[in-house]
Amino acid sequence: MTKPWHFLLLVFFFFSCEKTGCERAVDEIEFLESYLNADDDVFFLTKELEKSIDYLESISDINSSATGNIFGSFDITIDDIGKWKKWLEKNCNC
Repeated sequence: MTKPWHFLLLVFFFFSCEKTGCERAVDEIEFLESYLNADDDVFFLTKELEKSIDYLESISDINSSATGNIFGSFDITIDDIGKWKKWLEKNCNC
């Protein structure tokens, strides 16, 4: 079983690499999918979730259904990810 701090190290490494355009969008979608499919004992940083959502919204001009609150916007849905994947297929040949 992976400890939460292992996942934090992975997240920091994941976001420390500078990627642009479609490659980064693919990584952001994979990160958000892992968030939606995670077990309850996995810890995600809300700031990193919000950064992923903001990036995908800005690059695709497709807003998520996340309403946000004082902590940020991180209540995305599978439909949101589906819309971003369709955008990637159309615009990035992924």
